Parts: sequence; structure tokens; C-alpha cells
Amino acid sequence: CACVCLCVFPCFHRRIPPATAAATYSGKFTVRSVVNGSSQAHDVAVQVQVLGQTMPPLAASNIGSAWSGEWTSSYFQPYYGDKWNKTAFFDIMTEHRTPPDAIYLSKPRDEDDILYMASVGAKWIAILDVSSLPLTPSGPPAYRGWTSRNRLGGSCANFTEEYVQRMLDLLAPTVNFLEKQKLLQFAYVYGFDENPVSCEPQVRKLFGAIKSKFPGLRTMAVLNWSPMPIDLPLDVWVLQYQVACCEALLLRSPAVNFPFISFLKL
Repeated sequence: CACVCLCVFPCFHRRIPPATAAATYSGKFTVRSVVNGSSQAHDVAVQVQVLGQTMPPLAASNIGSAWSGEWTSSYFQPYYGDKWNKTAFFDIMTEHRTPPDAIYLSKPRDEDDILYMASVGAKWIAILDVSSLPLTPSGPPAYRGWTSRNRLGGSCANFTEEYVQRMLDLLAPTVNFLEKQKLLQFAYVYGFDENPVSCEPQVRKLFGAIKSKFPGLRTMAVLNWSPMPIDLPLDVWVLQYQVACCEALLLRSPAVNFPFISFLKL
């Protein structure tokens, strides 16, 4: 005779309407099993505490998030069917204050996506990963600008003058669109994902060209450098929170040139 014990970890999701009164709500759900024709039921008690606070809408905050995921119908459609579409994906993310701002974009973001994200209050909209373009016009896309197969020398891709001009030409139509729609202040370009400090000349080369050509377009990079040069052509400096303590004195300095500094790179 053998006894087998199976653990069941129930998970449920319940959307709490904004107008729900603050209180502790009790309920239960039932787990049913059938073994050898015998049915058993077990009630599991649940308590949910609703706080008397509501987060401000996305448009009323300056919250921004960026990640590596993005909508692909081949991934979502088999699971969610025809009712799940790109707009639904954007909505569920923005409602939870995590805009679907994919940062590893090897081509400029679609104009329709920009308009929709802006319409729901997103204030941080990535339009291109400028370090992930093909290193040559006919070459394959790079991967975050620094993997071994793309290194032309040193620890970082050595971007040519042709690369820089191609990057600027690629950005120009999107920047013009953003200016016409009065959305340029919400846009930024990403690049240099946790590259070493030896990549500093390349950071200056790409971002310097962008700030010279498009002064209103923000630049963002994840650079876990210490010490950190304070004169980089960088608008948004992201670093891992583990490194933040090492930069405490720098961040207090009035000479710091970065309008935004984030410590939430995980």
C-alpha cells in the first residue's frame, strides 16, 4: 500500500473596482477532486483587505517602466484567442502602472503604438535601441550593441561614422512625427545595456550625435559605472540599486547633469 501526497497551490485573480469601499472582505473557493469515482470538496477561506487609497492615473504621474517584452500575436493568440489583441495587452499593463515600453527595439516604434501609449497617459515611450542596429547596412541586427559576435574590437562595438549617420536617418521620420504630434517630450532612445566603462567613447559618439541632431530627444542607458562621468550626453541614467550607494556623493553634487536618475534596474 502506498500513500501519495500532492500539494495544490491555488491561485486566483480578482480585479477590485476603484469604487470599492475600504474594508476586509471574506470569502472562499472550493477545490474539488475525484478519486476512484469518489468526489471530495475542500473549502479554502480567503480574506482580501482593500485599502482606502487609489493610485493616480498614469497620466497624472511620472511613472515609467521599461522591459524586454513586447506584443507578438504568435505568442499570445494561442492562449487568449481572438479576444486578446495588442490593445488589450497595452491596457492591462497600463492599468497596473507598468506601461508596455519594450526597450530593445531594433527598428523605430510604430506610430500607431506611440499614439495609443500617449493616449492612455504613458510619459516614457522608447522609440529605438540605438546600439542594436546592424553594424553594417546589410548585416544582421546587433544584440544590445555589445555581444561577442558583434565586437569589432575592445569590449564594445566600435560604431562607424556610417552607422551614426544611418542611425540619425532612421530616427528622423519618427522624431518629425513626434514633433508634429507634440509628443517628443515623452520619447527617448535606449542603448548600451550594462556596458562596461570602456564603452564610454562609443556612448559619447552615439548619444552625442543624437543630442546634436535632435536636442529634444532624451537618451537613456544602463551604466553601472563608478565613478560616473557627469558630462555624458545622457538624460536618463539607470543603474542597479546595488550600485546606488557607491554613487551617493556624486548624486548630491550640483554638477550632475542628468535630469533623471533611476535605481530600479533589477
